[in-house]
Amino acid sequence: VCTDGAVRGRGLGELVVRAAFGLVDAGEFPFALFQTNHLVRGFYEKLGAVTVQNPIINSLGDGPKSCPFWDEVVMRYPGGDGWPSGTIDLRGPGF
Repeated sequence: VCTDGAVRGRGLGELVVRAAFGLVDAGEFPFALFQTNHLVRGFYEKLGAVTVQNPIINSLGDGPKSCPFWDEVVMRYPGGDGWPSGTIDLRGPGF
């Protein structure tokens, strides 16, 4: 999520993320998996996301054993129980 510097501090980014996470809370999706960087990691943690420690791969991608994410922090929402252990295979592109 990125907002123009002229409108930062109004909570617009939080509204967008809460709306997306609300789809998870409503049962539309079991979880949200996303990437970010260390600078804004705390923003997502305040909203209930946690970092993912599992190795993540895309066995159908160009580098099937390498992490398909380009940012240094991979997170998930919600942060509670039910997350699998071991390697997570996306088996295709993420969106």
